[in-house]
Amino acid sequence: MRNVPRDSIVGWIAVLAVTGALGYWVWGTLTTPPRPKPVQALPSDRSGPGYFAVAGAAVDLEIVAPDGRRATTAAHSDTAGRIPGSHGSVECAGFGVMRESQAACAASLTVWNPVHGAYRVVVFATDSARAETLNLGYGGATFRRSGGFSVRVSVAPGQPVEFGVTVNRDGVSQRSRVVPSPR
Repeated sequence: MRNVPRDSIVGWIAVLAVTGALGYWVWGTLTTPPRPKPVQALPSDRSGPGYFAVAGAAVDLEIVAPDGRRATTAAHSDTAGRIPGSHGSVECAGFGVMRESQAACAASLTVWNPVHGAYRVVVFATDSARAETLNLGYGGATFRRSGGFSVRVSVAPGQPVEFGVTVNRDGVSQRSRVVPSPR
């Protein structure tokens, strides 16, 4: 055998060891399935105070809380029995425009920091029979997640309809179907 300097042999052994370790690491990375990421609870103040909202077009809305208090979009509502932290509004497109025969109005009710329990949503038609889609949404610190859903209603003047929703820590969900209101 030829005289090979000892430093060369040690150098080659070091190169082979590093190459083997790198190959082992690459093989392990490529063949190991990814680990599931742990679910982290979001801080409760991430999105401000909790809210529950209902919105619809060309109808008046009323929310009845578990304790009987109410929030409404009707102008003649009694403020004594109002749900604390509730806000109702009606916005009309084309309001005040000359020769506007029918304004498209959108009514919305928002309850801030709602109490958990069973609520009723009552829908009134102000002028004619109509079928409308109501949008319900919720989010904020009161709930574990944010979300929403739609409810289709058919309502005639003087014949309000209602449905129930449940508000709890997981969110808001429809608890009963749309039925005529006993009012």
